[in-house]
Amino acid sequence: MDLFGIAYVMGQTNSTNLATRSPLQPTFGGGVSDVFIARMRPDLRITGASVSGKKLIVTGSGFDDGAKTLINGEVQKTANDEQSPGGMLVSKKAGKKIAAGQSVTIQVRDSDGSLSNEFVFTKT
Repeated sequence: MDLFGIAYVMGQTNSTNLATRSPLQPTFGGGVSDVFIARMRPDLRITGASVSGKKLIVTGSGFDDGAKTLINGEVQKTANDEQSPGGMLVSKKAGKKIAAGQSVTIQVRDSDGSLSNEFVFTKT
């Protein structure tokens, strides 16, 4: 398991229809068997958000290295938190883009393009 809570499973199969999502090689390679590596991660999910000064802090699970925070669909400059890289993202200047009393929709996009749930956040 890596720092982001993602585990990798490797194995061998004789199956001609091993269930996969977005495989690099979608068909059986031929011969007797194929090798596979599967990425197993927690659900990509936002559970909370807050603003501290100019920073927008998004908490949740399944955030990978290179995950980006989106505010109303607009990508923000984002970094994984050093103490909780798979569960907290920090966008240093995104908090100042949200006015007091304003509601925005926040999502996280992982490096593979996966999107989290929509999280409605209202700055107090």
